Amino acid sequence: MPKGKTSNWIKAQIFEPFNLGKRGIEIVVWRKYYKQHSGTVRITVGGITWQGYNMKKPVRISWAKLQEIAEA
Repeated sequence: MPKGKTSNWIKAQIFEPFNLGKRGIEIVVWRKYYKQHSGTVRITVGGITWQGYNMKKPVRISWAKLQEIAEA
């Protein structure tokens, strides 16, 4: 496992409105050095879901909860 801080981050900004369907947007996350699937992030109307590669249940955060975390 590599040590130290992560040096690469992805930042996306969308300046045009678009419709999110029921399934939302799915982003597959890969490990940089191991070339291995790390997990999947789903951005939906209801919130954000993280499904790790070996996780049995996804972790869900609603937009209201995310707003509370951001304001704290």
